[in-house]
Amino acid sequence: MGINGELFVMVLLVMLIIYGLYRRFNTWLDEPEKPAVPVDYDSYEPDGEAASLLTDTGYEIIHGKKRIPIEIQMDAQQLESRLFIDYFVRKDDELFAVKVARSRMPVELTGSGLRDSLLIYQLLYGDMSGVIYIDTDAGTLRVVKFTVDLE
Repeated sequence: MGINGELFVMVLLVMLIIYGLYRRFNTWLDEPEKPAVPVDYDSYEPDGEAASLLTDTGYEIIHGKKRIPIEIQMDAQQLESRLFIDYFVRKDDELFAVKVARSRMPVELTGSGLRDSLLIYQLLYGDMSGVIYIDTDAGTLRVVKFTVDLE
């Protein structure tokens, strides 16, 4: 291969690298940024059975109850709803949303039951490692981590 052949290969490689970087940048721009996990050490004093269970097992409560309003458009109808997260906690550099069991809304502890009830809480925030599900009646704390494979 002569000088012209080597130059052609180099230009082709540079063009491929530039194209790859351009594609990655556009993909990055199109992805919506997820909000950071709220932190509120100062104004929240954890109390109750669930908070005790969390702190006794080594979790640091970094935020109390969070209300997340949701606006829903269905055809021409405007609806409203909300999600509630009971706590945000940290342990070993991992962040978790916490849901406390409610007798009127039991979570079925199966793959599909956990997915339908808890997956949304992990997906809401970018740094979330999983969801902790606490049943204060049974005195149990369960760590649920979801891995979603989109390929």
